[in-house]
Amino acid sequence: MISRTQVSEQVVILAPFGRDATIAAGILSGAGHDVLCVPDLAALAETLHAGAGAAIVAEEALRNQDTRPLEAWLEAQPAWSDFPFIVMSLHKGAGTAAPAARSIGALLGNVSLLERPFHPVTLISLVAAAIRSRRRQYEARRMLEELTAGALALEESQDHYRHTIELNPQVTWTARPDGELDRVAARWQDWTGTSGLGDSWGDAIHEDDLQRTIDAWRTSCATGTGYDVRHRIRMKSGEYRWMRSRAFPRRNPDGTIVGWYGTTEDIDGEKIAEDRQLLLIRELHHRVKNTLATVQAVMGSTARASTSMQEFQEAFSARIAALARTHTLLTGDQWQQVSFRDLFDAELAPYADCRRITLSGPHLELSSDIAVPLGMAIHELTTNAAKYGALSAANGAIEVDWTLRRDAPASVTWCWRETGGPPVRPPTHAGFGTKLLQRVLKQQIGAEVQFRYGSPGLVVEAVIPLP
Repeated sequence: MISRTQVSEQVVILAPFGRDATIAAGILSGAGHDVLCVPDLAALAETLHAGAGAAIVAEEALRNQDTRPLEAWLEAQPAWSDFPFIVMSLHKGAGTAAPAARSIGALLGNVSLLERPFHPVTLISLVAAAIRSRRRQYEARRMLEELTAGALALEESQDHYRHTIELNPQVTWTARPDGELDRVAARWQDWTGTSGLGDSWGDAIHEDDLQRTIDAWRTSCATGTGYDVRHRIRMKSGEYRWMRSRAFPRRNPDGTIVGWYGTTEDIDGEKIAEDRQLLLIRELHHRVKNTLATVQAVMGSTARASTSMQEFQEAFSARIAALARTHTLLTGDQWQQVSFRDLFDAELAPYADCRRITLSGPHLELSSDIAVPLGMAIHELTTNAAKYGALSAANGAIEVDWTLRRDAPASVTWCWRETGGPPVRPPTHAGFGTKLLQRVLKQQIGAEVQFRYGSPGLVVEAVIPLP
């Protein structure tokens, strides 16, 4: 904002000899001007620096005083300023007036001469013209300041735009109304090694995504609707990353599209997480269905083998608990796998403190599809051993060993061997455990199971194919 001092129209008078200053001040004050009389050129220069509209200077003051302060102020004037001076001179004739005027003009620049004795009307007229000239200079200054401010604002805006565009992790771009890209941020070049201008952006899009991307962009340009598409973009390294490109039109007041503003952002991590979440949801559905089917089968078989409700409740609860233990082992692992040994430890741990249990074999990770039915089978073997087999006798023991074949088809062979228990005989009918081992393991995981009954105890051998 321009202050009052900066637009001052005060008339400054320097006439140190005689009554010229008093007479001129009286005439101009009567005409409504703000007038100030100063004693010397130094005071004149200081007053002009503070702000003034015009100055009246007696010719003799310029000859008899040090003009350097005034010259310094004149030299320091800004480009818009050409301060108006009125010099009061004595009429000396045409022969001597011209050299004096040239000398004064060279010193002051914008000069009007006022011969003494002067008429009041002439003085008022010259001062009015000088003030009008000064006002035009003030207006020129205002316009220059506005232009300068506008240029600074434009530069600031461009700098802000440049930082917004280039430092933005997204690629920003613009397109003409017909859809041809006319500006693409440098980040696209950094990503893909191409400019992206015109229709060259298609060169970096995966061939399986290109046509639907083109169709979506054409539809947006034809209808004026927003553009939003996900596609794979080839990086400089040759790898493809998932990107999301969006654009919206800019319109005139009449609704005509004058351009498009768009962004392309890297969503590869987000897409991977999204795909994994969908996979986990499908896996969850699959496992829930399998688990419910297993529970249903356990319930039916337990009910058929039980002679009382209490026997059913105890057996069914124990089998569901075994199923839960296996699932606990699986959910504790990031990759939803469980080791072969852990399945046996979970069931045989209560008997391991008396060294009745021996486990030996290589480390082996099993997927949930194999672990769940195998865990149920181990539970049935353990329960049977505790009721009727080796674990029901004081000196009974169980030895489990397994070996791994890595050649195709890969498989694990394991053997459950009981010793020191009561003599065992082949069962007269197939109970739940036998059915589980012979049917469920074979149907669900393709295992081959064999039973041997003899005086040392039960021996179970199984071969499980591995994916």
